[in-house]
Amino acid sequence: GYRDLKDNDDLITDYTYERVNLIGNTEIFKGLRFNVLFSAEWEWHSIATNDNKVFLVSSSLTYGM
Repeated sequence: GYRDLKDNDDLITDYTYERVNLIGNTEIFKGLRFNVLFSAEWEWHSIATNDNKVFLVSSSLTYGM
């Protein structure tokens, strides 16, 4: 995507971004389940020093009868 900000300055600039999300849920063994949520975002600004990247991971392992 592209974010076009109306008022640019040295701290806030227009940028292009890419987002990726992954959701997984699987049964490993009878009653034992694994869940994962992964999210990543990259930003490329018109001022390179404002570029940014973020990676987030959340997971759980549960057992139920």
